[in-house]
Amino acid sequence: MKKRIADRTVLIIVVRTLFVTLISKMLTIGYEHQ
Repeated sequence: MKKRIADRTVLIIVVRTLFVTLISKMLTIGYEHQ
């Protein structure tokens, strides 16, 4: 059970990191287009 929780935590961290990277790229592109 604990392993499943750990796996879920890792998944959340990975997804959150990807999300932040995507938002950062979108913001950077947005600023460049202005």
